Amino acid sequence: MTLIFEPVKLEHPVSTGFSLKNLARLLSRNARCGDIVIVSSKVISYCEGRLVDLSEVEPSERAIEIGRKYGLDEKVAELVLREADKVLGGCCGFLLTLKFGILCPNAGIDFSNAPNGFAVLYPRDPVKSAKTLRKELEKIVGKVGVVISDSRILPLRRGVSGIAIAACGFEAIVDERGRRDVFGRELKSTFRNIADMLASASQLLMGEADELVPAVLARGLKVRFVDECPDLSVPLRECLYRDLFQDS
Repeated sequence: MTLIFEPVKLEHPVSTGFSLKNLARLLSRNARCGDIVIVSSKVISYCEGRLVDLSEVEPSERAIEIGRKYGLDEKVAELVLREADKVLGGCCGFLLTLKFGILCPNAGIDFSNAPNGFAVLYPRDPVKSAKTLRKELEKIVGKVGVVISDSRILPLRRGVSGIAIAACGFEAIVDERGRRDVFGRELKSTFRNIADMLASASQLLMGEADELVPAVLARGLKVRFVDECPDLSVPLRECLYRDLFQDS
C-alpha cells in the first residue's frame, strides 16, 4: 500500500463567509474519488463565521474571577465559559476544558491566524460540518471521507500534534479486538483511531503559522467507506484517566 499525503496550498487566507460549498469546490480541484480529505477546523470556522470581536464581549463576574486566578484575559475567560462543555481547571493563561468530548485548552478558542482583536471558535457542530462538506465534495468527485482536525497538547508532552474533532464517510475507528498478535495472544481492548492518525500526519504539512495549507488529501489508504460519523471520544467514566478528573 502506497499512502500519499497531498497538501492543498492557498495563495490567500480564506475569508469569513467563504461557504462550505465554496470550500468543497476549491478542494475538488485536487481531490479524487477514494480520498480522505483532512481539513483544519479553523477554515471550517471561517466558513461558518465563527469569529468573535473581543471588543463586543462583556465578561461576567465569574469570568473576571477566573481570569485573575489563572492569568487569563477576562474577555477570553468569558468566551471559554460560554464555549466549554466543562471547565476542569487551569494554569498560566489557559483553562483546561472538555469540548466535544476532547480534552483541550480554552475550549478550542484560538487567536493565531485570526484578525487582530478577534478570536476563532470551534465549529458549532463539527459532525454536521463534516457531513455537509462531504456531501458537497461527493457531488463533484465521488466517494470521499472527511476529517476535521485541530492541533492539541498531549498531557506531559511538549508541543502539539493533531487530533480529529469529527470524521465521516469512512470507518474512522477500527475494532481490533479478537485479532491475534505475532505471538498468538488475542487483543482484548484495542481500537485504532484512524481519524486521529490522519489528523496528526496531516499536521506535518498544515503547520501552525503562515503555511496557508488548510487541508491535506490522503490517498491510497485502504479504508471502508460508510455512511456514518463515528463517535471519536469515550465517556469520562470509561476513560483511562478518569481518576484525574474525579473531583472536577
